[in-house]
Amino acid sequence: FSTAIKSIYSQCATCGFQYDYVLDAAHIIPVAEGGTDTLDNGLGLCPRCHRLFDKGYILIDNNYMIFINPTFAEHFQAQGLAGSLDRLQAELRPSLWLPADEDHWPSQYNLKRIFDARRG
Repeated sequence: FSTAIKSIYSQCATCGFQYDYVLDAAHIIPVAEGGTDTLDNGLGLCPRCHRLFDKGYILIDNNYMIFINPTFAEHFQAQGLAGSLDRLQAELRPSLWLPADEDHWPSQYNLKRIFDARRG
């Protein structure tokens, strides 16, 4: 899984970081939650975006649009930390970077499942 994902992503799919040798192979739906080790359940993400995605701070909808999770935005706002999320939002792409070959694109179904589960 890791080798295959890293071979098709030349940059972080969410922020565009382009040093592919530091990219992680991220599962859209974790294997522990029924996800698979297949290309349609994977994204090439830099370590920071991988962790933010896994924790639910970054959401990606089934149209490949990238969002900051509004639940966390409200929490950060209440804590006086909204500037952190504002900086993150400015660094994220508006939509997911996708590999040239459509056969390697992440599953819209998987993205919708995890988007719906994480947005609360």
